[in-house]
Amino acid sequence: AEEIARIVSTFPYEMSAEEVRVQLRRVQSMTASPIPKLLRRSLFVWFRIYVCEIRGDEMEKVNIRIPIPVPLLGAFMRRRLAEEQALKLLELIRGGGPPGAVEGYIESCMGMELLRVEEFDAGWGEWYLVVIGLD
Repeated sequence: AEEIARIVSTFPYEMSAEEVRVQLRRVQSMTASPIPKLLRRSLFVWFRIYVCEIRGDEMEKVNIRIPIPVPLLGAFMRRRLAEEQALKLLELIRGGGPPGAVEGYIESCMGMELLRVEEFDAGWGEWYLVVIGLD
């Protein structure tokens, strides 16, 4: 997360559509699943429930993982962030969320998301993220 933030912080604030596409590809390639994770997915997947709550300077996370032995299902899951997820990550890095939101967002991304609920209240400085899916 820190390396992504460092690289993205060097982007000019105003970018053309082509520059945005290039940066999206960079973020997607940097967050791609490593080979050991892909091999593990070919044997079993994790049913995950991820909850992240940030209030001011306090961060609370819950990450429940239940292994499900379903061979080959994980081979069909995406290996990197979708474009809308990469755009959201770029927005968070550029200051569109509270401190710690970038790390929480990267941890929350899964191979197959069944539910994603995110809420940010800038007035109170609260950010809530709930994701349920398979990874």
